[in-house]
Order: sequence, then C-alpha cells, then structure tokens
Amino acid sequence: METDIKALNQIITDFENSREISATELDLLETAVCSGTLYGISKSGYPLLGMRAKTKLFESNFYLLEAVRILALNGRMNRMQIIIDKIIEGLRGKCFGRFCAVGECYETSVCVLRFLRAVSPAETEWISKMEEGIIQHRNDRVRTKAVRRYIESAL
Repeated sequence: METDIKALNQIITDFENSREISATELDLLETAVCSGTLYGISKSGYPLLGMRAKTKLFESNFYLLEAVRILALNGRMNRMQIIIDKIIEGLRGKCFGRFCAVGECYETSVCVLRFLRAVSPAETEWISKMEEGIIQHRNDRVRTKAVRRYIESAL
C-alpha cells in the first residue's frame, strides 16, 4: 500500500491547527504507522507544518512521531503501545533522542519532546533534558516562522 503523503501531511496540519480529527483520519494514520510506511518516506517536497524538510532523518521521524503522538492523544495509546515502546527504545540511542542542536536534529529533537510528552509523560528527566537543550539553542540561528511556532508549541 502506498502512503498518500499529502493526505498525511494535511491530517497532521489540520490536527495541529484545530485539535480535531475524524475516525477515518485516525484509521489512515494508524494504518500508515502499523504498515511501516512511515519509516523512510523519501523527500516529498511538501512542507510539514510549514517546515520544509531537507533530510530523510527529519521527514521520516517527523511523520512517525507526530502520527503516533496524534493517535495516542486520541484514545489509541493501548493499540500503539508496542510501537511506542519500540520507538522509545530506538530514540534512546539516537543523538536527537538525547537532544542534538546540529542541523535538522534540532527540529527532530523538538518532535521527540512533543512525542514524549504525549506518550510517556513519566519520563520527566528525559523531557527536562530535551526542554533545556531546546531552550538553550532555540536562538542559535535564524529560523523560519513555522519552525519557531513548532518550537514554541513543544515548550
């Protein structure tokens, strides 16, 4: 099954703007997550919440983490728990899972923070370290309005 990247992008953007999502949209996100199609989406060229991904690293992690976060926030946490556990295990070994300010790892770190707050709020030490790094480096370089808004939404 081929993932409709444009549709996924629209669902994520609409949820970010309104906090509303239909059962059909949740089903589409869940299917995309469970089928593994979000683990390596090639560059689509679509802006993600107004941000244009420059690397596969950011794009594929963004889609996966945001989709699972949205599913968890909308009553599908139990159905996603095995995937959430695997994602958390994988994040622990990545630079952006500990916080990284280099390139798009910074934005990916922001995505990780949003994900952790939604699916594992008990990870207070990890969340605090992510927040500290994001706050410390958020003004290191000029960022687009969309990136600044995304950072602020995480904090």
